[in-house]
Amino acid sequence: LALSYLGFAYLSLDLNLFYPVVSLAVSIALYEGIKVFLVEKDIRELRRAFRSYVSPQILEVITRHPESLKLGGERREITVLFSDIRGFTGLSEKLKPEELVNLLNAFLTPMTEIVLRRGGMLDKYIGDAIMAVFNAPVDMPNHTENACRCALEMVSTLEELNPRFKELYGVELDIGVGINTGEAVVGNMGSSVRFDYTAIGDTVNSASRLEGLNKLYGTKILISENTRERIGGLFLTRKLDVVVLKGKQRAMTVYELLRDTERNRALVSLFEKALDKYMEGDFGSAELLFEEVSIRFGDRASGVFARRCRELLKKPPKEWRGVYVAQEK
Repeated sequence: LALSYLGFAYLSLDLNLFYPVVSLAVSIALYEGIKVFLVEKDIRELRRAFRSYVSPQILEVITRHPESLKLGGERREITVLFSDIRGFTGLSEKLKPEELVNLLNAFLTPMTEIVLRRGGMLDKYIGDAIMAVFNAPVDMPNHTENACRCALEMVSTLEELNPRFKELYGVELDIGVGINTGEAVVGNMGSSVRFDYTAIGDTVNSASRLEGLNKLYGTKILISENTRERIGGLFLTRKLDVVVLKGKQRAMTVYELLRDTERNRALVSLFEKALDKYMEGDFGSAELLFEEVSIRFGDRASGVFARRCRELLKKPPKEWRGVYVAQEK
């Protein structure tokens, strides 16, 4: 009151109007300050949640546009990549526990760097296996292409690492990779006390099954017909088989993803001639061609088909559809 009287008496100011204005300004400033604090807190939490799973570039997109991230779970098209070390159980028996851990770390570190560099999200490690998701948590128009480039780089990088692994641990590693594209549910999955951002659904399961089929055919990278359709002619692929994956009902055409070299182009050309004969039910001609590919290129998949042809010649099927029902996971 004293300030109001003095202000009015000496400066002709009515401070009764001044106080509400000041109060309003302080309230607005406090509100904005709290809002900024909460936004920055949300951004810090997002960074903490995703910094180990995505590249810095994708993390920057997430923190700039957090509204694009639907954490409650959403259905979206993704490309899923699974990789697994062949014969890991045998390796674990050969090496001391500390050697095994060091070897795994020396393998997983560069493989993870490749996934992140290609724009994938590291979903999880499952023992020696890696699961990566492309096109989540943010949109990636070329996610199928990136997943395929990732797989090819993983295989070539491992070839470069193997001499060092042989020198240090006395072993070399071999991996199989499976890639599938389709719809899945992505989001936070788990309990109220522990959850992870992940993907679930048939698309994920089929990618895992494809990875396992590499053991049967002696291949490195297998992709689904959905993935093959989306990459078009960007990569060299060979149509490998028509398979009902374990636990599935519908047959899927499976392709092998290969480096684009003159040798591999010749392999694909001759193999697909043999496969055409096989699909037609001409098992005698198919066997001869598969044997030729197997000997000429050292192709294990052709050896598998040659043996299959011999079995079919001994016991011809009543109705031939050219479909293999997988027993392997």
